Amino acid sequence: MGLFRFLFLEKKYLVHTAFGQEMRERAVSQFDAQKIAYAVVANKNDTSFGATGQSNIPLARNSSASKVQYDFYVKKEDRHRCHFN
Repeated sequence: MGLFRFLFLEKKYLVHTAFGQEMRERAVSQFDAQKIAYAVVANKNDTSFGATGQSNIPLARNSSASKVQYDFYVKKEDRHRCHFN
């Protein structure tokens, strides 16, 4: 995340990280269900994948869509409300 965005992003407390589209969609539905405003930053995570496409991250192993890491940020006062199953 760029320095400017970090300094001026109102929702800047990292509360959850998801790998791949499926995990991102589950997180979004849980934020929406709890009515918590959030910001998502997507990062392509090429360094954790070997030549065979296998991930070193256990939750992301064997998933071709899991090369993207999604970081969810919320306001300070909403941090305690974020509960994920």
